[in-house]
Amino acid sequence: MPTSSSPLASVLGPSHIALEVTDLERSLAFYQRVLGLEIFYDERQTGTPPSIKGIVAGFAIELGQIQPPPASSSPSQVRPQAGAPCMAFTIEDAVGAHGRLKAEGVSVESAVKETEGVKFFYVYDPDGYPFELIEFPLGARALADLRAYFDAPSTV
Repeated sequence: MPTSSSPLASVLGPSHIALEVTDLERSLAFYQRVLGLEIFYDERQTGTPPSIKGIVAGFAIELGQIQPPPASSSPSQVRPQAGAPCMAFTIEDAVGAHGRLKAEGVSVESAVKETEGVKFFYVYDPDGYPFELIEFPLGARALADLRAYFDAPSTV
């Protein structure tokens, strides 16, 4: 296949992430409480399988009900660790959010990590899906906003 400088599929931007969940109501409650998910399309009654489409900070998340795994399965057995999707959401106060989530019993990593001024930690939804909550320096709202920051020559 000949190489070309033009992509074979020109991506215009992110669309959404779809997550298969074992208990739609439990997952919906989690995403509404933890991330502020706002439903814009509800297929709980009409969809096969039932699903919910919602928005978090301008990004769409689709939660779709799947057949539950055997009762003996734990979340880590339901989702493979290698290749599992990870969503990342920008927040303003990683340390404060971590404390509030932990106090409310949400499954979070034990500590906020920091590298190059970026503070982050992982939260796990009821099915074990990881997502990253990340606080960027310099007022950045997304990782791409830091491109110039990381491209700068190192002083070390």
